[in-house]
Amino acid sequence: MIRAVIFDLDNTLVDDYESSRLAIARACETAAELSPGLSAAELGEAYWTVSLEVWNGVEARIRAGESMAAINGAEFRRECWSKALAACGVTEAAVAEAVVESYAHWRDELLPLFPETEETLEALRSSVKLAIVTNGTADTHRRKLRRLGFEELFDCCVVAGEFGPGKPDPAIFLHAAALLGVRPEECLVVGDNVEADVAGAKAAGMGAVWFNREGLPRPTEGVQPDHEIKGLREVVGLVRGEA
Repeated sequence: MIRAVIFDLDNTLVDDYESSRLAIARACETAAELSPGLSAAELGEAYWTVSLEVWNGVEARIRAGESMAAINGAEFRRECWSKALAACGVTEAAVAEAVVESYAHWRDELLPLFPETEETLEALRSSVKLAIVTNGTADTHRRKLRRLGFEELFDCCVVAGEFGPGKPDPAIFLHAAALLGVRPEECLVVGDNVEADVAGAKAAGMGAVWFNREGLPRPTEGVQPDHEIKGLREVVGLVRGEA
């Protein structure tokens, strides 16, 4: 019997890719205004490359056992933008700071939910407890949860940057279950990342749902999800035993 559903946040409930894309574009416009001759498009490409490299490094540190509490979101953004600007020939500290502020502003303002997010959560609220477990940093993701109103909507929201261990460490999932007052086997975890969400859920003894919105090939090796879905509405059927 499923008594609780634990959701990932970014790219599961919130379209973080779109939010990032829009905020990066606005920040690059700011940079181009402050640095005549700078190509906003070139800077945008540089930022995507740099941020992916930096974040992959962060995830590797997490998998190696480093606490997410050691990662500061504001510092991460500052590092990425400074490196991206430098790659485009801009080294002025004042420009970098203005761009970081612009990006932070638009990341706060542009938080698009997926079309089925609200409908799915509303359908689930009456029958199960709801939680969020996110690998986000404490400063950026707690703010995001508040701006989305998720702190009131969910029974608990666990941010790795506050808790310490991040996904796929089963400890963060077990902590959420304890806060909800349910057993691990009564939880269903829904997330878009096989390595973080599915592997972490299975290690914690929970059901695992891979949210494969893009229709990616199913992994042939390693931990396998119990269910694979392409839309959030399918979670309602899983909870009701209709799938």
